[in-house]
Amino acid sequence: MAIEIPKFPLSYEDYAAIDDDERYEVLEGELIPMGPAPFLRHQHVAGRIFRALGNHVDATGIGQVFIAPVDVVLRAERPATVLQPDVLYFGPQSLERLTRANVQGPPDIVVEVLSPSNARKDAVRKLGLYQKFGVPEYWIVPEHTDRIEVLRLDDDGNYARPQLYLPGEVLRTPMIPGFELDVAKIFPPND
Repeated sequence: MAIEIPKFPLSYEDYAAIDDDERYEVLEGELIPMGPAPFLRHQHVAGRIFRALGNHVDATGIGQVFIAPVDVVLRAERPATVLQPDVLYFGPQSLERLTRANVQGPPDIVVEVLSPSNARKDAVRKLGLYQKFGVPEYWIVPEHTDRIEVLRLDDDGNYARPQLYLPGEVLRTPMIPGFELDVAKIFPPND
């Protein structure tokens, strides 16, 4: 039986009522299908970042880390904004945003691994939304380039020029005390 999708702009309630096997995001009230599963390299990179963050969280007890799919509800009323970042981190001061069903508010760090099918959406449109809703750090990882671009909010609430991290470098973040990410270990060899 076909599902009737509510008309634009959607609220979170409209989105949550959709009962099919597809995955979606809602960008400013617009329902966006997630499409087919990403390529294996995308999953490999996202998984390694998740594992590095998770290992640190497990060892220190500092925060929580999740991997997609997780609904991040940045705005519930019309026009809703509900995103599913590849990896997300919450520091101790943000744990109250975690509910049984979803996340209510911005993560402290969002990681998006860009695939050809989502690169424009993630690098432009979602970047603007993460900035608008105050995500302190946004890590962009182009799927076919061995680099991590880290954008941090400045004092005016805008993302400053990205810091690039390449293999051979270590990514550190003020959001997670003591965390160090060896960039070379994130990217699979020989692909």
